Amino acid sequence: MTSATTALKNFLVYGNPSIPAVKPVLDNLVRWTRSEKLSLTVPGNLFQLIDPTCTGRESDMFRLDPAEDNIVRLPAGTVPASAFTDDNFSLMICLGGDGTLIHGIRRFWPISVPVAGISLGSLSFNSVAQPDKLIDFMRSWMGGNAHVSERLKLKVQRVHNNEVIDENIAVNDVVLKQAGTRLIYLTMKHGNHLISRYAADGLILSTPTGSTAYNLSAGGPILYPEMRALLATAICPHTLAYRPVILPPESPVTLEFDPHHGRRDALLLIDGQERWPISEGDKVCLSTEPTPLRLIVDAKTPYFERLRQKLSWSGELHQDESP
Repeated sequence: MTSATTALKNFLVYGNPSIPAVKPVLDNLVRWTRSEKLSLTVPGNLFQLIDPTCTGRESDMFRLDPAEDNIVRLPAGTVPASAFTDDNFSLMICLGGDGTLIHGIRRFWPISVPVAGISLGSLSFNSVAQPDKLIDFMRSWMGGNAHVSERLKLKVQRVHNNEVIDENIAVNDVVLKQAGTRLIYLTMKHGNHLISRYAADGLILSTPTGSTAYNLSAGGPILYPEMRALLATAICPHTLAYRPVILPPESPVTLEFDPHHGRRDALLLIDGQERWPISEGDKVCLSTEPTPLRLIVDAKTPYFERLRQKLSWSGELHQDESP
């Protein structure tokens, strides 16, 4: 087992190589970690972007340890569970926007080390620092001064005949909809209790973190991100009686779609990134992931201030200055 001291010096880096700004930020991070005798583990699609003067090596996936000047090679396209555990890293650094951050969390699940988003996206609501402040943030983290916000994650399972067919986690939301653009009929249960049967364009099951994403666009409420709750919001429901429902996370939520008019297939979207085909007889089971998302946030910028900045809330009342 890797010692705590060693893990503290080793960082997992993830990013979107299609973003041009990733390369200079990554080069800067590699140079700094080498100068500080720290280690990085970087996927191969990012490694190929690094300036050769930083490493002089090629690998599909590597951990660069300047103190020993070695690269631990891993098979291309695989991530052995023995190599990627909480014992081996102290931090995951995501270079990109919120989508990159969410994809990285799901990509390396079940790792649950703290995650830091470096803003390279258009919104980057969950980022902790701008690229020019990355090294300042790293020094702050190493000094134990970063603030970790614990967030609820969802475990998502597709079950057929009591057998788990697919499994993953959701950071923001899970959406069940018709495979096309048509109306879907579905049933939602909380534990053993029926909540409702829906007729809508779809249903969003959101975490508090994801309440500012698709849920917000569909007219759902904003939940404080550290709350322990699930949020169910119908998409364009076909009756005004449907309203968003906030549920306690202690009991699982089960979704089933009802085939009708020859429509026997549906679609499940996880964080808008992963797509599962849902067939007649499938159940979608949602439960709380035991280990929370440990997201590093800027403690100097309170949550509601970020809302005002990112969502363009004015938050101002102007007095009438007329006589």
